[in-house]
Amino acid sequence: MENTDQKKDYLFQGKGLGVTHKQTPVSVKLPPEIDAIVRSLPNRSEYIRKAIAEKLEKDGLISV
Repeated sequence: MENTDQKKDYLFQGKGLGVTHKQTPVSVKLPPEIDAIVRSLPNRSEYIRKAIAEKLEKDGLISV
């Protein structure tokens, strides 16, 4: 039998800069066409993090 605590720890490992399991998630609703594409990505969370960071940098709100 698999140890559920170990499984949970594995699933919620933060991999992005400043990402912790204690942060509340930010969510958005997407048009169906975009939603389908985003959900098909192999690592959609990391993709979304990068896309947001790039846009914030482009808009001059952060410097990376």
